[in-house]
Amino acid sequence: MRPLTGSRKVLFFVTVIAITLMLSFFSFSVYRNIHSMIVEEKGNTAMDLSISVAKLVEQDLDSFKQLVYTDFNKTDRYDEEYFYEMQKIFQDIKTRTEVKFLYCAKRISDHEIMYIFDGEDPESELYSPFGSIDNLDQVELKVYESKESSYTPIVSDEVWGELVTGITPVIDPETDQIIAFIGTDVSAAEVRSTLANIRNFILLSSLVLLLITSFIIYQLIGMSSVFSEMDYLTGLHNKGYHDHHLKQLIKKSAQSKKSFVLLMIDFDDFKAINDEYGHPFGDKVLKSVADTIKMYMRSMDICSRYGGDEFVILLPGTTIHYAKLACQWLFKEISSLRLVADNKMEVNVSISIGIAEWQPCMTADQVMRNADRALYHAKKSGKGKMAVYQEALFSNSSSPVS
Repeated sequence: MRPLTGSRKVLFFVTVIAITLMLSFFSFSVYRNIHSMIVEEKGNTAMDLSISVAKLVEQDLDSFKQLVYTDFNKTDRYDEEYFYEMQKIFQDIKTRTEVKFLYCAKRISDHEIMYIFDGEDPESELYSPFGSIDNLDQVELKVYESKESSYTPIVSDEVWGELVTGITPVIDPETDQIIAFIGTDVSAAEVRSTLANIRNFILLSSLVLLLITSFIIYQLIGMSSVFSEMDYLTGLHNKGYHDHHLKQLIKKSAQSKKSFVLLMIDFDDFKAINDEYGHPFGDKVLKSVADTIKMYMRSMDICSRYGGDEFVILLPGTTIHYAKLACQWLFKEISSLRLVADNKMEVNVSISIGIAEWQPCMTADQVMRNADRALYHAKKSGKGKMAVYQEALFSNSSSPVS
């Protein structure tokens, strides 16, 4: 298939750009949905565990409240046995589950929280002892405002790593106020890795799909180009294709200073064939002659069906001498065709050919007109004849050199 040119090339690139944008939007949407689903699953896991731990804490709410309301500035006493027992429970839960960090804290200001329990080993550098202070984040603040459990998006921290945190409030039923909250941190490191693999897969799939789609579109546009330039009956080029390429050939010939020859072919007594044997048989005759031309002409030659029973052939870089040899060959091959009509009659086919050579400064209309005049004189000379247009002879005589 020929490379796309002109408006079809522009159409191809515009279509590919549009498909690329659509695929990009679709891929981004798919990735965002998968990202949301995975984060939601992790968030629900962390949140469900925080709800379970909150219910566990609420089983002995009095002891917990005493611990929560301890004022270190006043050296308040608290139930140490209860504290250490809960610490051990938090550590056991952390060990038995996929939770990376488990803690209980309370809000002490608009910007700070104080840790109460921590599931970390007290010997660990990551352990937050009872009474230690940390910043209040937006999700924790949201939980205090809504009094409902929630979870964070994936949060990256140099110390804690990549986490999704589930947060559940511990509410005092007597005052309906939040007295503390439970935080459960689930590692999201594998989520990042999974999302990276999914992203790469989506990108690769989109690229492959884009390449396949682009190839198909290229083929379809190319086919439409071919179909729009071809005569459906004969398989030769059509008049529009011939007119365009004749002008292009004139430009190239003018630049290269090389001539070319145009052959105009007309069937002898074609109307009589149609009238006697029918139009379907006439179509068969046209196609048989066209197939003969396509089979034996050079690849650079441009063969077109210009009208009903009129063909035109462009012979680039050719002289009159070669053109006459080509015409003699055409006469021989076409006269040897044996076409049988429906009534079993064998029909002989003959053609007449007008030959015109393009000369510098000659327009497309002029070379076509010259070939047409030569064809006219060939047909006047009898069947199966050719005539070469020569200006001096045609302007002074009714008989061309043939």
